[in-house]
Amino acid sequence: MNIFESTFEKHKQLVLEKMSQADLKSAGLVQDKGTLRKMDKVAQKKSSVGKDPNAKSIDDFSPNQFWHDFKEMPVSQFITQYGSVFNDPKIKDFLTAGGDDGDKKEMFTVTHGTLPVSSLVPSQNEIGFSNSLDDLCKTTFDINRQLQELKKILKGSAVALAAPGAPDGVPIIVFSKKYIIDGHHRWSKLCCGNKDATADVLNFETVGSSMSVEQVLKAFHLAIASRIGKIPVSSKSGANLIGASTEQVKSHVKKSLDPKNPDTQKFITIYKTFKNLKDAEQISNYIANNASIVAGASPATNTPRSGMPQTDEAPGYADALKKGDINFAADSKTKNAVAENFISESTFNKFKNLYTK
Repeated sequence: MNIFESTFEKHKQLVLEKMSQADLKSAGLVQDKGTLRKMDKVAQKKSSVGKDPNAKSIDDFSPNQFWHDFKEMPVSQFITQYGSVFNDPKIKDFLTAGGDDGDKKEMFTVTHGTLPVSSLVPSQNEIGFSNSLDDLCKTTFDINRQLQELKKILKGSAVALAAPGAPDGVPIIVFSKKYIIDGHHRWSKLCCGNKDATADVLNFETVGSSMSVEQVLKAFHLAIASRIGKIPVSSKSGANLIGASTEQVKSHVKKSLDPKNPDTQKFITIYKTFKNLKDAEQISNYIANNASIVAGASPATNTPRSGMPQTDEAPGYADALKKGDINFAADSKTKNAVAENFISESTFNKFKNLYTK
């Protein structure tokens, strides 16, 4: 080891001791004007993220603040603040450090099963009106596939509906055998088609901790980000079915069952075969009655569609949660281990330049 390296190691240890004693924030790596923060103003200016003034940059990142925000911050705000930094290698190292801290509070159990659709509760506050109803009564994609799916819905046993990239169907993702995490539109379509059906589900339960639905949503977002380096989002289509009246649903379905459309009779035949419903009037009444489960639901959170996890975009997310890899719970072991990782390259170079002159 040369003089520079040995000198730098001594000063680095002093920095780390300061962090351990006075917290990362007081050490100047967060939002105050501590010594190291002053030394790294240039890096701070270069690392602004996106156009949102609330978005975090790598220089703004504080483990303690992150853990606090995970516990307290609304889902949509959390995504806005942190969604842009998860592709940074240092953030990813921190994000996936949960498996090394021995904290079972970050672990989930995952089981495959079935649940009645009527027992499930949405965790988002908006569900697309047309997305839930149109597939049940008019041609929206391949008519033959639609009719096969409708038969599956009306039979109503362990139903798994198709999703992008999964034509054979995927489970609805739920938490605590009750709260829908992902698959809201598949759930609402299944409810509207058959409120007595059971749904194919993948159920997540916490291990050794009690978490709110909002915290679980954030944990899913972090598991997704750990796999793909970002938080993907989506949005609802058209009017909100939650809060809609029975008459609005009935009118929509009846108009969709257009007698001039040659496919309409194919839909009516399926309903007649499985539910003894003989015409558009009876079918629209039937669907409107079923849809009251969705329309009258009280969502578990005030999170919009744009704040919901998109699990289909991140294979392996469930494994990350099951193993406890996602570092969302505060612990001193991770905090101390990560301190060195969050000394920026520009700060390192300033130490280096100081001792090579």
